[in-house]
Amino acid sequence: MQKNLLTSATEEAEKSTEPMLVTPVMEFAVARVILENASKNFPNDLPFRLEFVTRTRRHGNHTAKFQDEIYENIQRDFPENSEAIYRIAKRDMTEDRPFQIMRSALEKNDTEDLRLKYVDLLQDYVSDLKKPKIVKSQFGTFLAEMNEKNLWTEKLFLKVISFIRFFHSQKISKEKNAPKKDSKNIYAEILTEISRKSVEKFPKNSELWLAYVETENDKQKALARALKSLPNSAEISLKYVTRFLKKDWNTFKLKFQEAMVRVALGPDLQSFQVNVCRLVTRRVKDSSQRKIFYQMCYDMPKVSLEFHRMVIDREIEAKELDIRYFFEKATSDYGKVDADIWIQYIQWERQHGSQTKANDITLRAKRTLENPTEFHVKLRTSQASENDGMEWGDALASMPKKSKASRK
Repeated sequence: MQKNLLTSATEEAEKSTEPMLVTPVMEFAVARVILENASKNFPNDLPFRLEFVTRTRRHGNHTAKFQDEIYENIQRDFPENSEAIYRIAKRDMTEDRPFQIMRSALEKNDTEDLRLKYVDLLQDYVSDLKKPKIVKSQFGTFLAEMNEKNLWTEKLFLKVISFIRFFHSQKISKEKNAPKKDSKNIYAEILTEISRKSVEKFPKNSELWLAYVETENDKQKALARALKSLPNSAEISLKYVTRFLKKDWNTFKLKFQEAMVRVALGPDLQSFQVNVCRLVTRRVKDSSQRKIFYQMCYDMPKVSLEFHRMVIDREIEAKELDIRYFFEKATSDYGKVDADIWIQYIQWERQHGSQTKANDITLRAKRTLENPTEFHVKLRTSQASENDGMEWGDALASMPKKSKASRK
């Protein structure tokens, strides 16, 4: 419908049959008609109006005047929209002018969304203007208000923690005359204080716990505290057991088994196993250790198809363990619904085993799959691809080789 608006507006501007030169003024006349129609027909479509700002940055003074009209239009129709207020504030990044606009809006309607946009504006100042004094002053006021009025939410904690890390990562966060150690300690202290406060206020948020762990010096102790609060969290358990994988295999096995039992009480056991498996298949070189890990997962409720594929791909590459065992586990769990795992099994058997066994697997697949038609189509496609590859290989092998004399 927006395109129809553009078409109708263009037709209005082209009613005259006389040839004419299209000037910037005329172009903006058409755009004004579109903007007016958009305001009437799409009163809640802020992104459509903001698109005008992007598309009107080409004609000097004409652009500036028309953009004034666009922003006035937005301000009139979206007086409490946090995105609209943020865009209007960001338009004039002169000293602390944007923050005055944001504060004025907060006085009228102090919402979570508007405070999130306030932090976005702080980050814009760091990225675009490199003015640490303004940022530090505004951020200090912002934190004081958050604490005094008890305005903290989970989203705001995460947003502020992310901003502090970003600000600290920028060179401008360090005062020119301040010792580096003092500057670093100040930001570390603020980050630690806010992270600790976040998990005290929202002890069931795993993202906040993970952020908290990153700020603590004793990560193992911090993770243990996080698990005490969220024992079934797959994300925290992953972080916890990974630390042991780097150090000691036997301790890792014990901690991983304990973690699986805890995580199994929630909905994320399969994703937890997949994420740990991804690390094990990359880092553990000892095939006997990998096999023990796989078996630990198999002994729990059914692993995911993704887990099976990951194991099969790793062990095909390694060529150390019995691949058929892993294919049998996969087809036992997912043989009724997944044709691809059967196709992969058949292809591997043809290439590395025997054609007789490949034929037996094909018959089993046909009897087992709930939708054998899909299997037949995919099998024919895979066979055709294999035959094409073989024909090209035979053709290349049969090409006459050049003699030494002909090379000269």
